[in-house]
Amino acid sequence: MMNNIKKFKWLVLAGNIILSVLFIILFNFMSYHYVKDNAIASLNQERESIYEQEKNFDVFHISESTIEDGSPYLVENELYNYLEENIAIIEFEAIYNYKSDTASAYFYATDDVDSDDPSPYYIYYVNTFPMNTIVRNVNIVLVITSFLSNVVIILVIFRTSRILEQNERNTKQFFANASHELKTPIMAIEGYTEGLEKELVSKEDAIKTIYQESERMKLLVNDILKISEVDNQGLKLELYKHDVREILYDVLSSLLPIATDKNIKLSPKLDKAIFINCDDKLIYSVFSNIIANNIRYAKTEVTIEYFYKNNHHNFIITDDGQLLSKAESSLIFERFHKGNQGQTGLGLALALEYIKLHHGMITYEQSNDLKKFIIKI
Repeated sequence: MMNNIKKFKWLVLAGNIILSVLFIILFNFMSYHYVKDNAIASLNQERESIYEQEKNFDVFHISESTIEDGSPYLVENELYNYLEENIAIIEFEAIYNYKSDTASAYFYATDDVDSDDPSPYYIYYVNTFPMNTIVRNVNIVLVITSFLSNVVIILVIFRTSRILEQNERNTKQFFANASHELKTPIMAIEGYTEGLEKELVSKEDAIKTIYQESERMKLLVNDILKISEVDNQGLKLELYKHDVREILYDVLSSLLPIATDKNIKLSPKLDKAIFINCDDKLIYSVFSNIIANNIRYAKTEVTIEYFYKNNHHNFIITDDGQLLSKAESSLIFERFHKGNQGQTGLGLALALEYIKLHHGMITYEQSNDLKKFIIKI
């Protein structure tokens, strides 16, 4: 997969450079022929005295007397001097292209002059220097634009490829961790099944352990499927206005038996309705995962508080359990990281992903012998 990403990266870059070069070449080719064809057509109209049809380019003419009177145009002086120097090889009525660093023109010379003009010949020309200058300037702009666009594309491609490579590494790590976590309950089930067959363990112990490990495996598989759905952007939010206080009460009601069994007091401090535009199922899962985690580690009490500040809804869930080490705190939302009483290691990670889908955040703090999860939506 990574090799394919690298190949694709270089193919896109090479393709863009080739397209840029081809575009510049095509632009120059078309510009050159546009100027050439229209200049020659205009000169032909002048030479054949076709005046009823409008010329694409203006045609000017000069003679010896024009130069002697002092032409203000550089192109006219250069053309006349060029003709003087090459009169032996210039064919009258034939169209030529003249180019120098300071002037450019298509022209033809003729000895068909007015009887009262002492000049031996006339030069009819189309001044292409302004158009060539425009084309040259456009070329500079195209080259600079192409360079900048390629730089941007390089940055985007390399950034995207790094993200894709990191995602692939994360995916591999995720499935490696998932496989490792699934092995434990599978091995336990396999071991107790074999022990039951060989009558090495009691039927009651075997059934109890097999059931517990099956439930653990079911929880793990469900969490893996949920987090995979988030990663693959397959989860569609169903956003409606809900009273989150009622959602919290439902969560507390479902967790009350567990809290009671551990002698943990649940203390919601929610004095009014809290209406939020959210997906109620996901928000239920968020609070369920976090409060269940608090109950798991609390000593006597879990409290839930709420305040609204800076256009955000803030929920603070606190327990009085043992404080975590700095290293443990930094890993608390990592996938498959389990505390000493953890289950799948995905609950808090999943809660964080669900809140992020709501453009919110969950942070963890601890102080004064209290641990706090702060949910901001």
